[in-house]
Amino acid sequence: MKDIEFSGLVQALKSGQVDFVLAGMTPTEDRRKNVDFSDIYYNEKHMIVPKKQRH
Repeated sequence: MKDIEFSGLVQALKSGQVDFVLAGMTPTEDRRKNVDFSDIYYNEKHMIVPKKQRH
């Protein structure tokens, strides 16, 4: 296993540094041109969690 910056994951895969990538990466049109994606298994929902107000 290697810990690689998120921005370098596709390049690491393309260059043969890694055999596969396990990350919460959304398939975009550009990414699909460079690598194969599995079926989507997780849909993330963006959420803002504010600090609880003290009264």
